Amino acid sequence: MSRINTFTLYEARELLPEIRGRLIAMQVTWQDLAPYQIEVRQLANKMDKGGSTISNAGKYLTLAKKLKSQMAYFENKSIEVKDIGSGLVDFPFIREGRIVHLCWEMTEDTITHWHETDAGFAGRQPI
Repeated sequence: MSRINTFTLYEARELLPEIRGRLIAMQVTWQDLAPYQIEVRQLANKMDKGGSTISNAGKYLTLAKKLKSQMAYFENKSIEVKDIGSGLVDFPFIREGRIVHLCWEMTEDTITHWHETDAGFAGRQPI
């Protein structure tokens, strides 16, 4: 089992400019992948019947690999990307001796909320 990296509030806030840029890049890649979503679903449905191919498989694979590479940065730091579209991320944080999440969305200037690990965005509480 891999060790979870935790952050102080200061450390997480210091990363926000870099994270914002990386999330914007991921959003571009995600949007570039969007046209292939229907085609990929159709391909998955046809697999039992002998299959099919994606019209531009090389481009799709290149974009999928790019997105995976972009996600690796977050995974290596133990930062959870909850929603690429809104730029929602969680940072593991120790509060009162237990791990919770500092919660940040790209529309916010800084990190101002946290939530329990099982609560999600709806359970956000002010710091």
